[in-house]
Amino acid sequence: MRRIYLILALLAGCGPGAGSTASSFAVDSCTPQPATIEAIQLWHDGAELSPSARAPTASGGQGLPMADIDVYVWGTFGTCVPVDAKLGRLHESGGLKVTSGQRVHLVMGPVDPDFDIDVTVGTAQAHATIRNYHVVTVN
Repeated sequence: MRRIYLILALLAGCGPGAGSTASSFAVDSCTPQPATIEAIQLWHDGAELSPSARAPTASGGQGLPMADIDVYVWGTFGTCVPVDAKLGRLHESGGLKVTSGQRVHLVMGPVDPDFDIDVTVGTAQAHATIRNYHVVTVN
């Protein structure tokens, strides 16, 4: 009888991980294609990251802050590019899908109030420093 309740709870979305936001590397992974990346930029909510802006975070399904970054890509590439992302103590890498808007959507977390963002796509790199959930530097 207990198994039936557990199955019903999981089907209703009440089980472990319910509503959690998965990493982009778990959701949008693909096999990277040859690419020549000239430049990348870090964006959040339709704007390029800039000093004093709020950190590029969104709430995960369990209320934890997740880094939520759009990485705009310039160069010659296909529908999947190699990405290496370090956000605070998190590190993931692999191929991620490129949208029709020439961007890669990067979701990772949870993140702390203070963290660094280091993203490499192909050979192009971008860095941002976050302190108390605000952008301090971008380069």
